[in-house]
Amino acid sequence: MSMHPQLVRLDLAYNNIGRYGCTALATLLQCTNTQLQKLNLFNGGIDNKGVEVLINALTSNSLIELDLGYNRSITVSGWKKVATLLELPNSKLEALLIQNNSIGDEGALVFAKALANNSTLKTLEIHRCGISDEGWAPFSRLLCDTISVNNTYLSNHTLEHVGHKTNDDDFYINKYLMLNSKYRGNKEPVAMIKILYAHSHFNMVPFFEWEFKVLPLMIKWFANASKRVTMYEQEVRRLRLSVVHDRNKVSKMKLSVIYDFIKDLPMLYIEPVTRQELTDYTALEEQIQAEGGQMGGDQEVRLEKVRQLKARAIMRRLGMK
Repeated sequence: MSMHPQLVRLDLAYNNIGRYGCTALATLLQCTNTQLQKLNLFNGGIDNKGVEVLINALTSNSLIELDLGYNRSITVSGWKKVATLLELPNSKLEALLIQNNSIGDEGALVFAKALANNSTLKTLEIHRCGISDEGWAPFSRLLCDTISVNNTYLSNHTLEHVGHKTNDDDFYINKYLMLNSKYRGNKEPVAMIKILYAHSHFNMVPFFEWEFKVLPLMIKWFANASKRVTMYEQEVRRLRLSVVHDRNKVSKMKLSVIYDFIKDLPMLYIEPVTRQELTDYTALEEQIQAEGGQMGGDQEVRLEKVRQLKARAIMRRLGMK
């Protein structure tokens, strides 16, 4: 390997390289200029110690595909180490093949958490790993977190494949995987469809700190969503996201957002008006006083009227507070 820096693919499947083979391979990876992209260690007799040494050597590598399938001596602690590759900010890994291993529900949760901020991995081959229906639940949250609109927006829109269940029409995360795959490289429509599917109401309270800035942005978002719903309609029907294709839903959600924003935060709308009223009344009051004797007896009448209006505006504002 040290004599072949151009090497990009290394296949050591079925070679039972074990712990010592991993150590030797790690040394080569750390001491050469090899820009390895694909590494196949399927059925390599690798245990926790071997995989730990190997992963340490791969943290600064440009690997895009790693196959650790059928290495049953690796336990959850070893898979936690493997999962750290997905958490690296400079990770380029697009395919991680770990099928036919003892991963279980605990290991599935480890990988689901590791993928929370990952935007490169497309394939996680994790079938036949002793994962129950409960163990797949974290992947559903990973792909479409329905706790809030913001969580849904920040969900994973990159992962496309998790194993043989991807082909099962009854597999409840299948629709999200297919959606990610359909709009590969364009997360905006994926996030939009997931939000429209998972939510019928936007909670505006978390956005109140932005005050006036957020409402125009929300209205613009709904306008774009309305235009694109028709474009996505055929696709979302096929993915059984039937709620999305209701064209009236976008309009209803937009009206709901506007209503809730004004209802829950009226001071943002009323106070600026009141402040402007007070400013105008004060300016008018100063103008009348500056005109002095030019107004004659009418000056006091006008001043009194302006002061009454100003007092009402002040009382209205104090009453709201």
